[in-house]
Amino acid sequence: MYCTNDPSLISGDAVSIDPTLQAGVQKTTKAYDPDAIGIISTDPGLVMGKTEESCAKPVLVALAGRVPLAVSLENGPIKPGDELTASSTPGVAMKATKAGTVIGQALTSYDGTMPAAMVVAFVQNHQGSGQALTDFIPGLQTDSEVPASQQALEYLVANKDKAVASQTVSEITTDRVTAGLEIITPSVVTDALTTNSIGSSGGGDISFILNGQNKLVVKGKSGAPGFTVDASGNATFGVSLTSLGDIESKGGLVVNGDALFGGKATFQKLAEFEQGLSVTGHTTLGKDSGGMAMIPKGGTRVTITFDTPYDHTPVASANLLADQTLLPDGSVEDPTIKEQRLLSAGYSYLISNISNKGFTIVLNKKATEDLQFSWSALAISGMTSTVGTTDGVSNTTSLQTGSPAPASQQPTQLAQEGQ
Repeated sequence: MYCTNDPSLISGDAVSIDPTLQAGVQKTTKAYDPDAIGIISTDPGLVMGKTEESCAKPVLVALAGRVPLAVSLENGPIKPGDELTASSTPGVAMKATKAGTVIGQALTSYDGTMPAAMVVAFVQNHQGSGQALTDFIPGLQTDSEVPASQQALEYLVANKDKAVASQTVSEITTDRVTAGLEIITPSVVTDALTTNSIGSSGGGDISFILNGQNKLVVKGKSGAPGFTVDASGNATFGVSLTSLGDIESKGGLVVNGDALFGGKATFQKLAEFEQGLSVTGHTTLGKDSGGMAMIPKGGTRVTITFDTPYDHTPVASANLLADQTLLPDGSVEDPTIKEQRLLSAGYSYLISNISNKGFTIVLNKKATEDLQFSWSALAISGMTSTVGTTDGVSNTTSLQTGSPAPASQQPTQLAQEGQ
């Protein structure tokens, strides 16, 4: 026996505690109403209790047994065994699909085709834990290539805004949650996370979203920061960085300490060394930086063309070589004999027509045999031209990058005989 101030209460209505009355009830007021306690009885077999003197209307609330209960299809059709909770319609129940207060368990079905929107319910007031995934999520496929947990997560993410906007968010407060398989949720808010691995649920990117002055800080065992990433994407490494693959920098790269390259280092554009360059081993340059050229017997010149034009005219030099010569019998000529022959021939040569595309080696007379030359070309940053004067004072001027020096200032490079 309870009291109510609501004269519209009838048998089969779901009721909750009325805080304005002592031992009072009212129709449930919202979905998953946490104050729901029972159902207005139709034909009680045993009545207990009494009403207060101030009671406006006494009602009989079934707290146990089988009782007719008004229901709706707000959470879908109801079948025997479904747990029932308050719906958004006052006094009417619905199928419970998530955690919250449960009024009872359905003993009969309701799919909207019955004359009356009623089921027989077994009164069983408790806190329910919600449905299984296969009942809660429409179209969940347990035999799909996509894991059921991933399907569930996609469904929850798609319906997250709807759940947040709901006035009936179900909540569980406890000290510890233990799950033997997994926890599926669109969002986790925690102070400390201890885990063995982090993976992408959908196979896409994993994002760390930082705002304002926040930083992502990875610490070592001592607690000192190993590396940090700020909200602008700047990374700072306080310890050694080991890369097992490529490292790509979209912006600049600044190294304040020593850098060791254990493999080949490739610079696709100009590399500048402000404090000089020290090379312990051999130096290997590109094919436009040097090579071999030959003036054939009877010729007087050979032109070298760079595969890739320089940004401006390089400095070039050439040297006549006393290379090995095969004699008709297949033996190698004594190099000292060829040295003397070339020296006695009185050859002189110079570099002509130099530009950023190439240059020409010119001989002072027709070659009496095939003459082999080695040549080199180097681009000089901030190249200057020094011009001597009759008074012994030299004038040095800078050459304009990309433009040849005036004719009076262009340096002529002559090779001495035997060089």
